[in-house]
Amino acid sequence: MIFDLDGVLVDAEIWWDEVRRSWAAARDRAWTPADLAAVMGANSLGWARIMRERLDLDLPDQEIVDEIVAAMVERYERLGAPLIEGADLVVRRLAAAGVPLGLASSAHRAVIDAALASLGIGGFLAAVVSSDDVAHGKPAPDVYLLAARRMGVEPASCLVVEDSLNGVLAGRAAGMTVALVPNASVPPAPGAREAASVVLDSLAELESLVELPAASHFLRYSGNTVHEENPVGSTGLAANPKEYRERLKEQEDAQLDAWAAELMRDIARRRGVLRVLADFKKAARVDDRALERIYAAGGGAPATFGHDAKGEPIVPAIMLWALVPGIRREAADGRDRIVEYLVENFEDLVYV
Repeated sequence: MIFDLDGVLVDAEIWWDEVRRSWAAARDRAWTPADLAAVMGANSLGWARIMRERLDLDLPDQEIVDEIVAAMVERYERLGAPLIEGADLVVRRLAAAGVPLGLASSAHRAVIDAALASLGIGGFLAAVVSSDDVAHGKPAPDVYLLAARRMGVEPASCLVVEDSLNGVLAGRAAGMTVALVPNASVPPAPGAREAASVVLDSLAELESLVELPAASHFLRYSGNTVHEENPVGSTGLAANPKEYRERLKEQEDAQLDAWAAELMRDIARRRGVLRVLADFKKAARVDDRALERIYAAGGGAPATFGHDAKGEPIVPAIMLWALVPGIRREAADGRDRIVEYLVENFEDLVYV
């Protein structure tokens, strides 16, 4: 999961606007909402150039960057981060759950460092990337692609958390799933909701996306019922694969489906999405084309099914659960194939 910073973890978009307005006013210039929209997503030298051109100033771009950045860092040091409610807690919970986390921001690195120092969450992030580290800022995908590369994950397996149109477009251009969490202080530009993969009311909802298969989330897509006598989360393991197969045959469909989705989530975290898909194809006896149909039939968005550099199919880790209801809908013996997947991964279940 890769977070944007301003407007997602910290409510600092207002600070940037206030600093630029004050800086422009000191030079007898007016900084307008249209100017704010023009610099959204640009890297440091990019927004400095835009400021110089729109304000008709004869100054070096780097001088503009240095003065604006210094004012922002001073605010962080003096006031502390303007934390978006619950943001630090969500990051800590996701990290504790084993979700690889990164950050990709348009902000200058000095501002990013000041924000993370104030929030105290830098240690939970596997990669921190500034748009200044790449050739093009948002809406180009560069910053998100670099973050994924530094995290050692495939872009198609990433979920981006954004609050702006340019950020959403950058994530989608990178081939990632994008969750838009609109910021009340600086609402996203028109088109952001339509461009996003999913729109959330708050960061807290991110936890439900990775808590698979929490009963309410899984039932939303499978249409099954989880009964109290077969609680989701219990492995139901036996002494050996043969005995386990017999025990699985006694379980209700909802329980089998929940165990299979839970196993996929665990293996994806420890061994990667490619391993899950390879195991599933083998156990379910399907090829790549059939896998794509199964994924779509189970509720996976077609746009989130892709291929890595080697041509291997890949989907976002948070969407692996779609294979379970999908195989039931696409194959008459879908239940048997789910059982086969669980038995084939008996050793991983023992680990769980």
